[in-house]
Amino acid sequence: ERINSKNEKKLEPAEKSNKNLKEISGLINEIIEQFINESKQKMSKEFISIINNLFVMSNEQEQLIQETVGIRSNSPKIREINQMQYNLDKELVYITKQLIELSNKTFFINPKINRLIGKLKSRISKTISFFEQKQISTAKKEQLSILNNLNEIILLMLNSMQEMQNSNAVSGFEQFIESLSDISKQQ
Repeated sequence: ERINSKNEKKLEPAEKSNKNLKEISGLINEIIEQFINESKQKMSKEFISIINNLFVMSNEQEQLIQETVGIRSNSPKIREINQMQYNLDKELVYITKQLIELSNKTFFINPKINRLIGKLKSRISKTISFFEQKQISTAKKEQLSILNNLNEIILLMLNSMQEMQNSNAVSGFEQFIESLSDISKQQ
């Protein structure tokens, strides 16, 4: 009986320690989960800011397209339209900067977005050039392509944000490694 009693007394501190460790582990897990949720919220706000800016840009492009309806190559309005198109180019520079900052924080930014941003920049420059050269119909076609690129980028951004929100991590590093693995398997 004495031996049993001594052994039970020795087990009590071990059980207490084990219980304390489980409590600490639970608290750490709660803190980690809270951190991830706060990070997701912060990152989501950054996604939403970029998406909102892209929506504004898309609406402005639609207005520019409306302004060019029926315009002739000798219209003095071309200079004004070109100035507005140039302003959109400056907005894209700002959005690109935001996107780069977000890309530095998460791998959830779809790589297609960067390619489309490049195409968009090129199309805006071409549009401005075509208007300057009085190639109105070609400039109008480029304007429609600009609008399509903008809308495609918005959709990809929304999908990227959704993917991040549904993930258990904010950085997207796991998804990045997975995509690298997929690429290596394809080769």
